[in-house]
Amino acid sequence: MGLLILIPSVSASAQVQNSVISSRGLTLQMKSIFLNEIQVRGEGSTRGAALAILANGDYLLGGGANGNQIFRYQPRNEKLENIGEVYSDTLRRNDARFAITDLQPLSENEREAKVLVSYPRLGSNQNCVQLQVDLIKINLISGSLENIETWFVTDPCVPINAVQHASGKLERIDSASAYFTVGDFGFTRINNRRVSGDLSTIFKINKDGAEKISTGHRNAQGILLYRDKYLLASEHGPRGGDELNIIKPDTDYGWPFVTWGAAYSAGDYVVPRRSNSHDGYQKPIMYWTPSIAPTDLIQLPLNSNWKRWSGQILMGTLREQSLVRIYLDNDLRPTAQDFINVNERIRGLEISQNGIVVATTDSGRILEIKPL
Repeated sequence: MGLLILIPSVSASAQVQNSVISSRGLTLQMKSIFLNEIQVRGEGSTRGAALAILANGDYLLGGGANGNQIFRYQPRNEKLENIGEVYSDTLRRNDARFAITDLQPLSENEREAKVLVSYPRLGSNQNCVQLQVDLIKINLISGSLENIETWFVTDPCVPINAVQHASGKLERIDSASAYFTVGDFGFTRINNRRVSGDLSTIFKINKDGAEKISTGHRNAQGILLYRDKYLLASEHGPRGGDELNIIKPDTDYGWPFVTWGAAYSAGDYVVPRRSNSHDGYQKPIMYWTPSIAPTDLIQLPLNSNWKRWSGQILMGTLREQSLVRIYLDNDLRPTAQDFINVNERIRGLEISQNGIVVATTDSGRILEIKPL
């Protein structure tokens, strides 16, 4: 674990706190910015904002009290503005899980950005839930947005109490396509491939449709095009069995039939056929038992001031309230991992153009982390 040292440097106006983390030969500075407006709130729960970073250095944040707002934060002057609402309040319940899940810029210029937005929303009859991806256009001059088109809506529409495990993470391929993760939604019939439809799947999507890449995923909360050619996904297992996978086309990763974890109880929504096993299915390159609740994935820039960490993977976590540094060798075999304690549940994770790690947290904060 990294050593976290708090330094009393708080600005009342910006609500900023600085700290220092010592971890495996690097000293890191962490700036914590509290922005109450971006936190998603629901009955008995809160959730951190979705995160993307624009080419000009601004942060896009998806969330707010009702989960459906886009904000722009300008770190250079600590300015936050509400750009607008992506979808109507009538498409959600008062539940923090009904919120923008991810934001992925596809193309940008000085005046506008075209951005994919994913979110779970109620079906037309209001008693089931689906995952949707829209393309929106953000006017960077006026600070406003407009919906352009819907790219993808998952099928089937599953019972409302199954909104858990939605996934919904995006990774840009080019200006016209992206990878997209769909979880199992806690669907009680997820073990029937004939009725599970789009669930538990990673897709390649564009405005004309979706192509299945892989299946058998419980809840992939992070996706990364590593070294610009290897697709990685981090995934929540059940009780234990969180995974890091290399995603290969036409491959089944086993959920809900096998897992390195175990069912929570005999009455769980689905009970795996085999626990502590991945026999017969693609195995993860890493797994964690007990669970750490992995979230987003990023790659640190090559040949950077991150020194010997350059080019390595960082992964967010919820349960551990840490970043996990993962080193893969040239054959994509993990050779080391370190837990960097930040005392926050990490929801979104990105790397800025100048090499700063930026994270959003369930407590309503933005973290900016850089080596000293």
